[in-house]
Formats: sequence, C-alpha cells, structure tokens
Amino acid sequence: MRKYFLILLTIFCLFQSAPTFAQNSNAGFVTNDIWYSKDPFTEGDKIKIYTALFNPDTREFSGTLRFFDKETLLGKKDFVLMGKAIKDISIDWTATAGSHTIYAKIENARFLVSAGK
Repeated sequence: MRKYFLILLTIFCLFQSAPTFAQNSNAGFVTNDIWYSKDPFTEGDKIKIYTALFNPDTREFSGTLRFFDKETLLGKKDFVLMGKAIKDISIDWTATAGSHTIYAKIENARFLVSAGK
C-alpha cells in the first residue's frame, strides 16, 4: 500500500509545475507524515517509524531529519533528495509504555544551487 502511495505521489510531484523563487520551496513532508511498521504497537515492540520527504524543486535538497517523541530525540538521519523526487526515511524504535507524540523535524535544510554550492 505504501509503495503505491509513494509511486502516485512521485508521479504527482513530477507533473506539478510551480514557480520557484530564490531559496523558497515547498519541499518537505507529505501529508500524514508519520507511520509505523506495526500499528497498533505495545510496550517492548521493535518497530520502524517512517516519514516521507518530497522535493518538487529541480535542485538537490539535503539536511538532517530528526524524529522526536514529545521533547525526546529518538534518532536522526542525514538525507539527500534529488530534484523531483520522494524518499521514505525511517528509524528503529522500541516502544515504551505511556502516551506518545511522535513527529519529525527537518534541520539544516539546504538546496544545491550549482556544483558544490
């Protein structure tokens, strides 16, 4: 199911044309930005937390993706996303007891303007 969603979203992004000015872009997360390898999960379950990033721009988009549970950092991954692309990123997590507010945040986001810049 996720594969079909990512394929359809990629096709949508490739055929969408929108003007881009300077460093402004709508690159980032897709709608419903967090999902799990197992849902529902219980304490002690080893799962993957997923999100998908998209880049409708033609420039390479890179940065660091950090996953949080409320204020607690669960993990981070550096990413590079080519122009007109979508990519899923995940971290491993062992579920703990209690309520959770899981989210992801992009840090150090940048676009490659030209070779090496």
